[in-house]
Amino acid sequence: MAIYGIGCNYSGHVDRSGDFYCRGVACMGHDPDKYPYFTGLFKEIKNGDIIFLKSLDMRRRKLKIKAVGIAKNPVFEYKGDVGYGINVDWKKYESDGIIDEINVESDGGWQPRGTTIFKEYNEEIIGQIENLLR
Repeated sequence: MAIYGIGCNYSGHVDRSGDFYCRGVACMGHDPDKYPYFTGLFKEIKNGDIIFLKSLDMRRRKLKIKAVGIAKNPVFEYKGDVGYGINVDWKKYESDGIIDEINVESDGGWQPRGTTIFKEYNEEIIGQIENLLR
């Protein structure tokens, strides 16, 4: 099982987390042909992988968790006006925005967490994300 963080702010200011939650998807707002790295990461996601919606407060080095769920039949495809993405069974979501904040300053890896999608490798952070599902 892998854990992926996916951004939900399109063009840096339009938060689509509510749309993702209501539709049971996680998507990217980019053209998949122009962003093969992000597309490749989405295509790596397997059934049962943990997905979390995130935003990154770069000033405070805090990873803000907006929702947590499980990839469900994750075929990367067009999902309408929210873009290309996968199906997710969302387990936890807060309509007011943030369910948790995680400090990412200590491992020096805060920068990749600011992208559209990334795979989490820090065992401490993985444990914190897994605890949100309990």
